[in-house]
Amino acid sequence: MNTKLLGAFGEQSAARFLRQQGYEIFSNNFLISSGELDIVAFKNNTLCFVEVKTRGEGGMFSPSYYVNITK
Repeated sequence: MNTKLLGAFGEQSAARFLRQQGYEIFSNNFLISSGELDIVAFKNNTLCFVEVKTRGEGGMFSPSYYVNITK
């Protein structure tokens, strides 16, 4: 699976999970001047900006390794 398809799969899975947890999804892949917000969600009077990182088998680092200060 190429990285674009893998990323789309991860974002769809994350959105499904958030809906199951009671979040309302406002937007997927929302473009802003400095980049893109993967998911914009809302629950309990809290607006959430969700960065999704999907890795295939053999991901060598923890998820926090892939999210830097710009994310």
